[in-house]
Amino acid sequence: MSECNEYNLFTDPALMAAKNRLTPEQREAYRKAGEQMYNFDYTGDGLQNLIDGAFEEIHCCLRSGQHPSTLNTDEINILKEKLGTQWYEDYHYTKEDLDDIVTIPVTLPVPFSGSKAGGTVYNGAKNIGEEKSNM
Repeated sequence: MSECNEYNLFTDPALMAAKNRLTPEQREAYRKAGEQMYNFDYTGDGLQNLIDGAFEEIHCCLRSGQHPSTLNTDEINILKEKLGTQWYEDYHYTKEDLDDIVTIPVTLPVPFSGSKAGGTVYNGAKNIGEEKSNM
């Protein structure tokens, strides 16, 4: 059986040479970046900022036409946290739309009428099988 030399990132000659070529300013920038990556506050404002950012992305996707039936559990939980348990009504969908495509928006971006996050008044949605009315 042959010996297997384990690779060690911290003693790699090429990486050590690259590290030795860094200026003091570059070393300080890397040190600060490491602190920011590993000292993240998941209990205070840091977590809230992550949730707010995720909500903005999900909100943008829904407004751009992504159907709520395609959302995963984490995305739905964020919407519930920000808009309440009937969040889908703010986008003028029904509870049935969470599992199947029942409502099709007739305009893009999908108007939003949520009171918690602000938005515009919706001008209507079309349920599958219904004719477009008053649009």
